[in-house]
Amino acid sequence: MVPRYRYVIVGAGVAGASAVRGIREWDGGSILLMGAEPHPPYHRPPLSSDLWLGRESLETISVEPEEFWLRQEVELVTGTRVVALDPIRRQVVDGRGQAYGYEKLLLATGGEARRLTIVGADLEGVYHYRTLDDYLGTRARAPAGSSALIIGADFVGLELAAALAANRVDVTMLVPDRSLAAQVLPEELSRIVAARYVDHGIHILMADAPVMIERANGRLRTSTQRGARIDSDVVLVTLGTAPSIALAERAGLKVGDGIVVDEYLRTSAPRSSLPETTPSSHPRSSKSLGGSRAGTMRGCRGGTRA
Repeated sequence: MVPRYRYVIVGAGVAGASAVRGIREWDGGSILLMGAEPHPPYHRPPLSSDLWLGRESLETISVEPEEFWLRQEVELVTGTRVVALDPIRRQVVDGRGQAYGYEKLLLATGGEARRLTIVGADLEGVYHYRTLDDYLGTRARAPAGSSALIIGADFVGLELAAALAANRVDVTMLVPDRSLAAQVLPEELSRIVAARYVDHGIHILMADAPVMIERANGRLRTSTQRGARIDSDVVLVTLGTAPSIALAERAGLKVGDGIVVDEYLRTSAPRSSLPETTPSSHPRSSKSLGGSRAGTMRGCRGGTRA
């Protein structure tokens, strides 16, 4: 039997967690919050700076304390990616083939890191830096005295370079553009920032891009278009983000630079003829669906209603 919820939220990030709070202000109906990452909702900005500098901890970056999900009677399932959506039957399906029924669906899938498409981009020790697991993996591979290559120079890359250098990691930045953060910083300001970084021991290679990453002598070797070879203990890719639209696209929803919605944030999904319950008549759910559960565990920009 397919378990059914009044609300299913796909994406256990800040938007998904905020939606839970909003729903609970007026409706006690059952809520299923699903996230692909194996962690409860957390704030992403500290991953590139404050966690490295000791201003935040793994506990303080959580959006809500563990007991919040139990208190609000929310079924929080992490480490579970939703791979299919059927707007007509009002169901989503996870990677294990388990279906979940909904009356209302919120797509809060946010964005994902833009990925390199070169040979070696999927090697162990190469992180397309965006998630808590990326931080944890980098932290383990980049102690003081190690070396890191950062590919890209958006704000995340700039913060990471400064934070790693402050932790006595030898940092090299490989920048495809002719200036740092070229899309947002004026050229003169970019030169000033670059000079400050160099003064703090950060190596910067401008107007160059990677063509291959390979293993060499137990380290990662990145070859560039201009013939440079950079050996490092870890490679961090910070080329910005792209909207996570694959699920919506597979379901036949209109997409563009994101999921297309109307003035009420409703997608193009056809309206189902299945009946809905009213907020006052729907009981809260406390069923266990497997995976990681709230109470035993220690997030996404924007959201759209399907």
